[in-house]
Amino acid sequence: MRLTVFILLSLLLLFALSHKANSLSPDSLNYMAAAENLANGNGFGKEYVLWPPLYPAILSLHRYVGIEINAYAKNVNFAMYSVLLLTFWILVSRNILSPKVAMAGLVVAACSQPIDFVYDFTWSESIFLPLTLLALLFWARFLSSYRENGGSVMACILLAACLLSRYVGLALVITFLVTLFWFGWHTKNKIHHHVATIGIFCIPLVLWLARNLTLSGELTGSRPFDQTTFFGEIRIFANTTAHWIFPHLYFESTGVWVVSASLFVLVFSVSSCSKCLKTTLHADNLGISEKGLTFVVMTTYIVVYSLSLLPMAHLVPLGVLNSAGARILSPIYLPLVFVLLVAFEYTEQCLKGSGHDKTFQAVKLFAGIWFLVWLSAPNMLNGFLMSVI
Repeated sequence: MRLTVFILLSLLLLFALSHKANSLSPDSLNYMAAAENLANGNGFGKEYVLWPPLYPAILSLHRYVGIEINAYAKNVNFAMYSVLLLTFWILVSRNILSPKVAMAGLVVAACSQPIDFVYDFTWSESIFLPLTLLALLFWARFLSSYRENGGSVMACILLAACLLSRYVGLALVITFLVTLFWFGWHTKNKIHHHVATIGIFCIPLVLWLARNLTLSGELTGSRPFDQTTFFGEIRIFANTTAHWIFPHLYFESTGVWVVSASLFVLVFSVSSCSKCLKTTLHADNLGISEKGLTFVVMTTYIVVYSLSLLPMAHLVPLGVLNSAGARILSPIYLPLVFVLLVAFEYTEQCLKGSGHDKTFQAVKLFAGIWFLVWLSAPNMLNGFLMSVI
């Protein structure tokens, strides 16, 4: 049933995406200019230092395919959106037992404003989002079984691709290292072997940064100084994420309170999932389930990404975010959806098993009302259905 709903929903969304033209921003034009330079055999160009090279390298292949670059970028978005949906479905199907919770999660992921917003544009996030989710998935599988060292290599290959897509992929490096030292002591090889593997796959980014330093004298180029204060960036961060929860509302100052309440729920869910983390999948393993490890890996990435982004307030101005899109914050959206799904499922199991029937029914009613209200907000699926009707 879950697979059928996923296929139908994905086909509808992909059909809607195929009928939309890619929007362009200044970043999009820079990606396309670098791609054309590369296709002409002139390299990326001396001016291309603000961004990593993978996305324009992919766009440069349009010359070999024989189609115009805008049409090719649209096809790349289509393919990467398909990979993103498929990866999230694998993540949910492997870890969420409740069919209703799983289906609700798939709908929330597929019809989300942040993801729709990213795939409206010719942006490097179109490849960064699925690569990041795949890397986290493979890394959690590696940590959950010491026999799957191949999962470590695959995760590191995806890590290298993320680093060459967006510089903020460094948050993934920190996530890998934190969870490796937290859970990796049971692995077949010593931890330093895996640290060395992570380091080796960071070399391509180091070489690119060295190239930037040679051409411009700066590692990532010169960026405009943002006048927004650090606490102002936190407020924007909170207002944007609060808008994800209540997409009909636009927050100016109260988003901090909404996010604070959400963080309280998240901390509670982490402590509540202690039993999930202790579930033994293999008698000779550490005794931590793959579901529990995936939960911890995703939570760690959300925290690391957020904490690494906010100190860069004057390098990457969060003030350019708008409440409908949240481009810079979009990489944590699907991991956050997954974490909340696990927390909700475990809360549901606890309430059902403890005799709190009235509380359980109240939670279900609240979740159902919120889901229906959330689904009515503007998104790609709603927009397409309204255009057809």
